[in-house]
Amino acid sequence: MAKKQPVAHLIITVAVMLVVFMQALDLTIVNVALPYMRGSLQANSNQITWVLTSYMIANVIGLPLTGLLRERYGQRHIMLWSVAGFVMASAMCGQSHSVTEVVFWRLVQGAFGAPLAPIGQTIMLESLMHYEAFTVGLVMAPQGIGTMMAMMLAGRLLGRGVNPRNIVLGGTVIGAFGTYLSTLYNLNISMAWIIWPGFIRGIGFGLIATPLFTLAFMTLNKSQQAEASGIFNLMRRLGGSVGVAIASTVMTQETQVGWNQMGGFINPFNPALRQYLAATGMTQNPTTWQVLGKVVLYSQAHMRGMLDAFVLVFYGFLIMIPLILLLRKPALDGI
Repeated sequence: MAKKQPVAHLIITVAVMLVVFMQALDLTIVNVALPYMRGSLQANSNQITWVLTSYMIANVIGLPLTGLLRERYGQRHIMLWSVAGFVMASAMCGQSHSVTEVVFWRLVQGAFGAPLAPIGQTIMLESLMHYEAFTVGLVMAPQGIGTMMAMMLAGRLLGRGVNPRNIVLGGTVIGAFGTYLSTLYNLNISMAWIIWPGFIRGIGFGLIATPLFTLAFMTLNKSQQAEASGIFNLMRRLGGSVGVAIASTVMTQETQVGWNQMGGFINPFNPALRQYLAATGMTQNPTTWQVLGKVVLYSQAHMRGMLDAFVLVFYGFLIMIPLILLLRKPALDGI
């Protein structure tokens, strides 16, 4: 029994990550295939753009409804139906023979794909810290709020002539600080310890997004911006997919490493374990070993894997700082 629970959690984690990766990969594939679709479907530039636009419109509409659908039907059912609908719509996109058909099925695909990422995050948090769905929503929302506020602030700063490179640098430092706070997590933290680092990290993300887009396009003329936009979004999606895959791999591997290392200390000959059992009033019996393996050991190992993933992201922010300083200086410096 002690081994079945970790295996079940591992399967859930892998399945959720595959679903999120599938959605991200689909976006990448469409960006790459767009020029070929334009030729095979005999569409002009304005028409083929709707292949991307229809997906994003349905996605934006579907995201706010995720919480309502989850409360009404349960996250497991919504996840299953979303995956089934997403796969079905993907298959129909591949069988379409006109722009109208592709746009329609991309609209369906975006609607079914909207709940995948937020519900996937909820499932992973619940499997680790056992928070309820409503509580998870409360602790995750501040990161989105921080991002929204920071994006509005970044827009105002850019409008006043502030150097976008400085804004990106500030956002990177703030994001690194918020991520560093997350490396201090443990299984006994309060909700505030999740809310505030997430809010700070969200501010960092918001300060990075808009100015980075400005920096990427400031050296291009108008005739180049359409193609550059596709490349920019392609690389952003691709980088996000690779980052998610790397973080997931690190978390999974380090969880297993922690399980193996800490599991070696759970034996009747360890004096520290005997002291722990005496302090908690437990005795050495099969039930005790199940509790230690199922609850204590796996929870600590999984937390260790998550902390190592946060450390990886933290170092990623630090590496970005000198790279930002190497960005080309704008022709007209702001503040």
